[in-house]
Amino acid sequence: MKNYIYYSFVIALITLGCFSTYSLSQESTSPSIYIILDSSGSMWGELPDKSRKVEIASASELSEGLKKIETEAAPPAPASKKKEIKTHTALFIKGVDSLGNSIRVEGTISRDEEEPIGVTSNGRNVVKPGQYNMEVGVITRNGNLYKPVKQPITVADSGETTVEVVVEVPPSVRAKFLDGEKEQNGSLVYAYQEGIKKELFRFRPQGQVYIDEGTYEFRSKPNAENELSVTETFEAGDSKEIVFNMTHTVLVNAKMVSSRTGEQYRKNYELWKDGKKEYMIHISNGGRVLPGTYDLVLPERLFWYTVEGVVITDEDKQEIKATVPTGYVTFIYEKEDGTRDKYDRVFVTTVSVDGGTVPKYAKGIYKNGGEKIPLLPGKYSVSGWQHKASKEEGTYEEVEFEVKEGDDKKVVLRLNTKENN
Repeated sequence: MKNYIYYSFVIALITLGCFSTYSLSQESTSPSIYIILDSSGSMWGELPDKSRKVEIASASELSEGLKKIETEAAPPAPASKKKEIKTHTALFIKGVDSLGNSIRVEGTISRDEEEPIGVTSNGRNVVKPGQYNMEVGVITRNGNLYKPVKQPITVADSGETTVEVVVEVPPSVRAKFLDGEKEQNGSLVYAYQEGIKKELFRFRPQGQVYIDEGTYEFRSKPNAENELSVTETFEAGDSKEIVFNMTHTVLVNAKMVSSRTGEQYRKNYELWKDGKKEYMIHISNGGRVLPGTYDLVLPERLFWYTVEGVVITDEDKQEIKATVPTGYVTFIYEKEDGTRDKYDRVFVTTVSVDGGTVPKYAKGIYKNGGEKIPLLPGKYSVSGWQHKASKEEGTYEEVEFEVKEGDDKKVVLRLNTKENN
């Protein structure tokens, strides 16, 4: 803007000077005079006498100055758009076996001294156009490319490039678990080789996996009674199913319920034999065990209840049901005046039980006050939560109580203030 004002001022002075010179050199006493102060670039506009501003400027000493101003005031020419250069394109790799069946392949492409680029037949590979050396094959569970194919490829600079490669198929293995003639789900299979302590790979029995050629020991342990091992050798073109023959076990579920309400004790049960724990029976999934005679144990924290002489037959699936003699206790907090206090935790200890055993580790556990607690018939003691007592500046004396089968009783814990102690 400052430049425009400056040039306009200069033009005005030049115009006046030129006008004076012009008027002295002409005989005409009434010329048409136009003072032109224009920096907008519109010099082709018409004047009232139908002439154009550019013509007047060209005929005077103003021409050079106006041209200079016109040049400086004109807006810059728009920049030309550069042609966008596509730097990456899509590469698709299709792996097939000798019969033309699709198979997943992986590998790399590389060129010159650039870092190799990982590629796969599982989707689009985004790479720069150009010439590459490709090395791809089927990857095995050992983590190796099996007999990789090496070939040059050209990635086009537009559209998509698809390369089909024929690869060799590695040996494959799947596993089956048999209990007699019945197939079982089995469990994870671990592969080892002689001289290598660490497992090479693992796989689930339901699927087929590719492996390197060689001799393997396959191990699996579907349950406590079956620690299995199979050794097999694999060569090029092999596709084998290894079979784990299991020791016969049966699936057992157990359900132990309260004699008063029929409510199930939600615990994982145990099967014992000759004073030793043999199996854990999951509350939902059960457990596989050898047929035989066992003691069924409900391992509660405050008591153990045992059903002796439970017979497990050869039947593949069976359920054990047992009723536990039960009484219920609700623990209540009261203030010194006998009014109800809010519920809180209580600390319960087992003194003795009828028809069961007191676990060695049961020194007492916290239970929630206000809830019905199922207990085996016997004698117990309960004390209040010390944190609650300290807030009230008093104590809750320990209370001993007895439970009988079928009970639904309340046990009260009352606050004793310091004044009454």
